[in-house]
Amino acid sequence: MYLVIRDANGRTLEGVVLSVAKDRMRVALRGHSDTIELQCSCGQWAMQGETFEFEALVPDQHPGTGALYNDMFPIVLADHA
Repeated sequence: MYLVIRDANGRTLEGVVLSVAKDRMRVALRGHSDTIELQCSCGQWAMQGETFEFEALVPDQHPGTGALYNDMFPIVLADHA
């Protein structure tokens, strides 16, 4: 699954999900040589205390992952001009 996340500093990061469970996700981020592991606690996805928000999730067609997507909520950003 392809994803776009935003960190607490507002940086947008693109990546590919390598493995996923209800409370953990391992992601390979574009431009980074190592993977990261996000953990979900109380509805917040974080890594080492830094929180992340999902901007986009593009699911693949693997069976059994549909229920997981129901628990994820991408943020919506709009520019009010």
